[in-house]
Amino acid sequence: MGSSFNVKDAYTYDVFISFVGADQAWVQHELLPRLTVAGLRYVASNPLVGITPAHLEHTEKLIRDSRRLIAVLSNDYLTDGMAKFENMIAQTLDFQEMTMRVLPLIVTPFERTRLPTRLAMIAAADLTDPTKRERKFAELLEVLKSPLPSIDD
Repeated sequence: MGSSFNVKDAYTYDVFISFVGADQAWVQHELLPRLTVAGLRYVASNPLVGITPAHLEHTEKLIRDSRRLIAVLSNDYLTDGMAKFENMIAQTLDFQEMTMRVLPLIVTPFERTRLPTRLAMIAAADLTDPTKRERKFAELLEVLKSPLPSIDD
């Protein structure tokens, strides 16, 4: 009897959540419960930990072990050094592997021109409109459950 490939087998986590302390309540109350109900395996950055070489290495490993990275975008996120490190690691992996693992989420309104080009070129899920939020979350969960697409696809 042959075994079928399970997308989840290739990675330890379905998603790494990159966020800053100012967005922690949103992540805990809005995002994590939805990921849990969907049965997704996640790991999140810890914005309260000091940046040390050991922390950077550990974070890089967690990102490598995750099929996707959610970047919880906000004004604070765009100025945070650790957040930049996290999404740059994931985007470097995208470049090396020819994949698309970074998923930007807009959780608070901000001036889109502030986005660095490397994030601006990726379609972001805008969760700031309450009338579209549930549909956007449903779309996000479907993407998180799907195989990692190749840039060539």
